Order: sequence, then C-alpha cells, then structure tokens
Amino acid sequence: MKHKQDRAVILGASVTGLLAGKVLADFFDEVILLDKERLDQGSAPRKAVPKGNHVHAALPPFYSALKRFLPEVLDDLIDGGAQVFDAGRDWKFHAYGNFLASAETGQKLIGSTRPFAGDGRRGV
Repeated sequence: MKHKQDRAVILGASVTGLLAGKVLADFFDEVILLDKERLDQGSAPRKAVPKGNHVHAALPPFYSALKRFLPEVLDDLIDGGAQVFDAGRDWKFHAYGNFLASAETGQKLIGSTRPFAGDGRRGV
C-alpha cells in the first residue's frame, strides 16, 4: 500500500458522506466531514434537507454498501425500528395506470424517515 495522504475533506455529512469517509479512511491519515448544519440537534428535520420528514428508502445497492462499510449504522437503524423490505414483494409499484406484479427478489431495502436515520446515533 502506498503512503497515506495527509487529509481528505468531504462536503456534506449525509449517509453518503459517511460512506465516502469510511472508504477514504484507508487512504488518508485524517478525514474531515463538513456540513452546514449541526448534526447533534436531535431527530427534527434539518432546514437544509428538503422533504426531510418523508419516508426514505435505501435501495438494494445502497443497502449492500451500508452492510459492507457501515454495518453498525445499519444495525442501529434496524434496532431502532427501520423496516427492511424485499424490493419486489413488499412494495407496490404503479406504472401506466396499473400495479405491477409482486414477486420475491431477495433484494433488500431499508426504509425510515430521514429524521429517524439522522437522530445522532453513531454519528449519522
């Protein structure tokens, strides 16, 4: 492995920013996450996050990335009540006036409100 670089800076401490920080930590001595809002203000929706109080779902590739790089965050979400779904069986998709057929896919999603996911546990 090459010598680590001094510092990486990530703008935005979203879950995506946290994942980027986790990956970059292997290549940099210091990883700094900058966000325009304080993240330790509880579970109220953040002003800078439009639609922050809506339900959000991490689609299968993102669920897999969380499981691989930040399993403690995924565990905290599930322990706190976030729901894990099968992408094809547990969601209803509506297209062109009809509901699409449901079938088990084995592809996992996780759903929660954004304030729940960002309530300060484990730095999320």
